[in-house]
Amino acid sequence: MKIIAVDPGKKAGWCVGNPMGESLWTSGVCSGDDPDECSRTAHEHFITNVHNPSDTHVLIEDQYFMPRGLKGAKTLIRRGAIWWVLARAQLGVPEKQIHWISPSSWQAFFRVNGDKEMIRKLACSVTKRSDVEENEADAICMAYYYAHKGVE
Repeated sequence: MKIIAVDPGKKAGWCVGNPMGESLWTSGVCSGDDPDECSRTAHEHFITNVHNPSDTHVLIEDQYFMPRGLKGAKTLIRRGAIWWVLARAQLGVPEKQIHWISPSSWQAFFRVNGDKEMIRKLACSVTKRSDVEENEADAICMAYYYAHKGVE
């Protein structure tokens, strides 16, 4: 099973890998507000590592809060939708294999509950890297959560 995980923030964190096989191919960040940059990231990193869409699961971190005002809400919805469209259109991943993951679910699983430094340390530990960025760390931890727990 291949997993693509995305934290669709202003600075979108992402990773691609097979956490059950303990291999993480690649991860990084890109501008979550620029659909063209998101598309380039998907093409450059996702398509080259995903050879069988039917064996691929895409995880998009859901928003657990709503900002004040319509503009803020639209921005959050648009960021997630960009990645959903890329998963379906560019990668051909079946809709049933695209999952919206609540941050509280994977954070509770690892007992980090929003502690950004603990999340980053956990991501550094599983990737054996020291340069993991905050949003990238969220995507990495979400992928490992899904691989070990799954979505009920």
